[in-house]
Amino acid sequence: MGRPPIGELCQKHRAPIDDLFGLTCPACRMPNGVVSLADKRAERTPHLSGEAKCMLCSKEWVAVAPVGTPWLECPECHAVKGYMKFNVQRTKSEWVCNCGNDLFRVTPDGYYCPNCGAWQEGNLK
Repeated sequence: MGRPPIGELCQKHRAPIDDLFGLTCPACRMPNGVVSLADKRAERTPHLSGEAKCMLCSKEWVAVAPVGTPWLECPECHAVKGYMKFNVQRTKSEWVCNCGNDLFRVTPDGYYCPNCGAWQEGNLK
């Protein structure tokens, strides 16, 4: 299988191949037909989407990131100080403090509510 001739369409962008060796189109400048394994792997990993905010410049945007990404790059100031504004809510049972808060701080001594300061005890049902 030889190289595609100049003028044939790039498989990814459907743009004419224009370089001397017939390897790339202007849109991708990647060897024609080469698949990035890293890109394909990223496409298959679970992602979260939702509202995000930058702690540096206060820019708010809708972000998409792989599950477990702790910090996001801000599209405005490019600082890696962005975070998802809301937590992930699963449909199973969850722990809620008597004050109504459902987010907790974890220490070597246990879990406590940062809203009222109460240490959490008991079993999740």
